[in-house]
Amino acid sequence: PLNVLGRFCPSFEQVSASRLDELAIIQVSAGFTHSGAVSASGELFCWGNNSGGCCGAPTDVKFCNEPYNVRCLFERPINLALGKPAKQCSVYSGLDAYLAVDGNVEGGDPNFCCSTLQEPQPWWEVDLGDFAVIHSIKIWNRTDEPPDPSFESDMFQQRLFPSYLMLGQEPYLDMIGGDSLQRSLDNSVARMKLTKCQRCTTWHVPDNICARYVRVQLEGFSFLHFAQIEVFGTPGIAKPVGRCGFVQCGKNVTVGVIRALPDPRDTERAYKRAVLADAHNANILRQYETFSLEYDKYGHGDSIKNCLICKGGQLCEVCSLKSVYKEELDTLPLGIGGRIRTLDETIQGLLNAPKPPLEYTPPVKEKKVWFLLHLFYF
Repeated sequence: PLNVLGRFCPSFEQVSASRLDELAIIQVSAGFTHSGAVSASGELFCWGNNSGGCCGAPTDVKFCNEPYNVRCLFERPINLALGKPAKQCSVYSGLDAYLAVDGNVEGGDPNFCCSTLQEPQPWWEVDLGDFAVIHSIKIWNRTDEPPDPSFESDMFQQRLFPSYLMLGQEPYLDMIGGDSLQRSLDNSVARMKLTKCQRCTTWHVPDNICARYVRVQLEGFSFLHFAQIEVFGTPGIAKPVGRCGFVQCGKNVTVGVIRALPDPRDTERAYKRAVLADAHNANILRQYETFSLEYDKYGHGDSIKNCLICKGGQLCEVCSLKSVYKEELDTLPLGIGGRIRTLDETIQGLLNAPKPPLEYTPPVKEKKVWFLLHLFYF
């Protein structure tokens, strides 16, 4: 098989990969025909022979010539709004919406800040192009002051407040005034009201929020202008598991160890997700001291009402199974001791459940009559 670089290497060589050149690597592991590296931010990269998907790449990829980021573990959030198509309800003096996603956060020159006309509930919006899991949003205000000293020095900054920062999965309506703000709020999956006048406002978006459209809309009658907006997240609807802290590569296998969760709320959330996916996981996690308190509190998940696995308005695989086979599951008995059924017990129960009679009528075979023709020769 090919070696880790895919060619003969009589001496040590630097891995030529632009995506690793800018990262701080804290650990490297060399396997049989592939290697792995962990960045300081917790990303896991693998390259070389991808036998059986040991590099984390799709199994149809036989060889990874460059380090491949195992996104299912952790992917560093990036600014998804940079350079994306943006629009606003009106344009003042040519200061169009694209100026807020060009990467310039200075805000000292009004010619590099987007601005609408003075109108009721003006708005600005960016289309990320596809669904993404949003982690945080930063909105950078203007910093210039009015040339007339009779005005307040922060007059331009105050115009951004109060306003709403909204995330939506469906396109927003292109209307102003009236009930346009309320309609925008109703169309949002998450929102935050901006009230404090400051240079940069950061919104840490709630977990599992998946959206495509980001809108900023004023509450009153004024100009809407700001310097830049940054939307940090990861493409797609799958949220990473956690930051990788250690990697070990073997023969066509890679082991990645996730860093310990420093916040107890993260530990609790991880336990809930595990037992919601399969109640049998409680029997495994209770053996570890990290989850002992969570096991005493939540057990096999009987008291957990809301699913933490569903995201982006889409049902997870477990909830989809319960939704499709709701009638059959209602007739199945509970698990051992009256607990929630494990995933294996649920599957076996569905397979062994009484099946509805098939409306099937076997076809009637036509009787073939053979006529024997006797030829008589005289």
